[in-house]
Amino acid sequence: MLIEFDFDPETGEYTPVSQEIVKEGKTPKKSTKTKDDGSTEPIAILEENKLVLNSRAVEVLGAQWEDKIAVIYNNQNGLLRPIISVNQSGNKLTKSNTIAFRGKNREKLSEFGSEFKLIPLEDGSFIMDGGIEIPYKEEINKKKTDPKIKVVEDDTPEVLPMEATLDGEGDEEIKEEFTFEL
Repeated sequence: MLIEFDFDPETGEYTPVSQEIVKEGKTPKKSTKTKDDGSTEPIAILEENKLVLNSRAVEVLGAQWEDKIAVIYNNQNGLLRPIISVNQSGNKLTKSNTIAFRGKNREKLSEFGSEFKLIPLEDGSFIMDGGIEIPYKEEINKKKTDPKIKVVEDDTPEVLPMEATLDGEGDEEIKEEFTFEL
């Protein structure tokens, strides 16, 4: 028989987690249940290519293995804040309570810190407090223009036909060359 339990060294109490009857010669199946690491506060730690959640963070998020978790950025009282929640647009939570977090996503989150306390919001999501406050600035999507290209707009609207036909039999060869310059 295989028995798993948690032991609290301060109180000396044992709490059963699971039990399984193991037949001789067979290895027991690994549980997909998240093991409690004894943490009392929900914390997320940003590492090189991943975001690591402690067991308490997974519990308060209400997440399970293979749920998708996303980090978005919102204006909270004039400050830009990372918000974490279970969301279909996010990355999958692994059995070891990690989420892939690479490239620009990691770079942006690292501006807010590397260890985050999760502060609950009313909608079931959590503010990720990393101790660094960044003022909210509204991003305006401006079209980037190449300084070499000059855009000339004509004030007279021209209505172009939706269909066009060639005059003649269609056997003529087009001998003009098309060119354009930047």
